[in-house]
Amino acid sequence: MKIHENYHSGKHKIFITVVLILSIWHLKAFSSTYVYNPLNSTLNPVQPPIIFLNPNNPSATVNLGEAYTSANITIIGNLALNVYDGDTNGYIYLEGPAPYINLNSGGYYSVSWNIHIASFEDPMGNGIMIIDLRFYNGYTDEFYLASITYYGNYVKASLGLLYGPDPASEGQSPPHMINPNQKHEFKIKMERSIDGCILTLKWFVDQVNIYSYQYSITQATQVIICESYFGWLNQDKPELKFEAYLDDVHVEGIYGVSEDFEDGVDDIFVIGESTGYTGKRISYYTYPQKFLVALNNYGVYNVSLEFKSINGIMPLGFNVSIWINFNEQYTKSAKVVNGLITEAQTSKILSQQNSILNLYVNITATYPANWNVTLKILFKYEVEDYITVKYPLKVEAGYG
Repeated sequence: MKIHENYHSGKHKIFITVVLILSIWHLKAFSSTYVYNPLNSTLNPVQPPIIFLNPNNPSATVNLGEAYTSANITIIGNLALNVYDGDTNGYIYLEGPAPYINLNSGGYYSVSWNIHIASFEDPMGNGIMIIDLRFYNGYTDEFYLASITYYGNYVKASLGLLYGPDPASEGQSPPHMINPNQKHEFKIKMERSIDGCILTLKWFVDQVNIYSYQYSITQATQVIICESYFGWLNQDKPELKFEAYLDDVHVEGIYGVSEDFEDGVDDIFVIGESTGYTGKRISYYTYPQKFLVALNNYGVYNVSLEFKSINGIMPLGFNVSIWINFNEQYTKSAKVVNGLITEAQTSKILSQQNSILNLYVNITATYPANWNVTLKILFKYEVEDYITVKYPLKVEAGYG
């Protein structure tokens, strides 16, 4: 943890090397006219119907092979704070940055962190408060809570009285849609005008201002920044189950602190309360990210990914998800859970001619450990009813 300065320690690497080689088509005898083999492409070149492209992911180094049907890929991963609740009768919330400092005229304070909710079960539809800011307004002599609540594919910003509690008594934003398959940055910022008479709060998702609120106060009004939480009011929602990953915590303005967990220690959050199978821990984490792009040049195909095998030195809690994205559509993920393939194949997605498919990966593992794992995966697409094309992928992931 660093106070009032940027944190620039070296990132640990979770590396993924993907070797893609086009296999010979599995055809019936009467389908032989469709056969091509890129291994002989220098003698008799035939353009494959689907080729791979570099996704230009700043966290990935991609080297494409001949005919764009093979690639070597290395992805940089990092450490993150894993907060989990696997108990329908338990709950957990975390206490975060707590400066307890006055916000004077012309000052500002902001708190933010990145979150990916990897799994979420909310049978009552109450949501989970993923970031908030508790403060005191001396003009009204009340404590308030500015918050952002996650509901799955959307979030809401709210402002309300702390005691009651009534999280939206002062106001609430309309739903702001998000992609639950991705990480997002959530931020709450409070500013006091130069003359000290206007107090403004702003809520942000991925740097987009989704809600604002203003108080008229006096120059003499005392405003105190108190504390932030993750999961506040979860104590009233024991039915919730979730798996969350927090990273890149930043507090700026009249008080500064940052945390990226790369030293393997959480210096920001403490457990406020927890019951049942819940907790927090540092984990290896590769946020869901695009590791390869597939360009369909010719036809209409059903496309999927399939895990074939997993080998190597396996760490505890080794989990992998892979899936395909096309526009706003996502396949069901293929999954490795605790080192075992639990869902071998993604669902199929229909790819139109001249469309682009995005291939995503998400990897987690328990910290600390040294490990190296090899996954064999098939990228598959169906041509009519009697041809299945398979591109084998070899994925190597490791740490240490």
